[in-house]
Amino acid sequence: SPDFTLSLNLPPRHLENKKFPDYFRKLLQTFGMDPACIELEITETQLFRNFTNTQALLTSLKNIGVRLAIDDFGTGYSSFIYLKKLHFDTLKIDRLFIRDIPDKEEDNSIVRAILNMAHALKMHVIAEGVESPKQHDFLKAEQCKSAQGYLFAKPLPAQEMELLLKCNKHQLFPPP
Repeated sequence: SPDFTLSLNLPPRHLENKKFPDYFRKLLQTFGMDPACIELEITETQLFRNFTNTQALLTSLKNIGVRLAIDDFGTGYSSFIYLKKLHFDTLKIDRLFIRDIPDKEEDNSIVRAILNMAHALKMHVIAEGVESPKQHDFLKAEQCKSAQGYLFAKPLPAQEMELLLKCNKHQLFPPP
């Protein structure tokens, strides 16, 4: 597995373009990028706009070797069939479910259920919108190994992000 993964949101217009997988493959070759270092994110809502075409396009992208992530899980149709058919690598739990953990048992139960399902499907899980140490501690205790949110950093311009990565390399990317 690569040391670093670049996650990119896949815009709806690319999902409607049958030539996109070939274009993306050529782009990766031009820049000498390993497809395994790229993770393309698609939201549940986008997935179901035209499922048959989207399924074919995502399968083509997966065959190139990129990773696929389902973003905002739990806010769309939450059908398990697409998790089975499309072989997503990563599931991102929407922040709406993270916001009130660990204080609301209903949200705790939903997050646990999502984590159990994703782990059973051997998917990497990322919790979105983590803002407090209490949320982070709950997620760690439930075996959620990745999280993003304001607890770690707010959105930053590229130059500030580069500086943050350089200064906090060992905190952000601890040795295995």
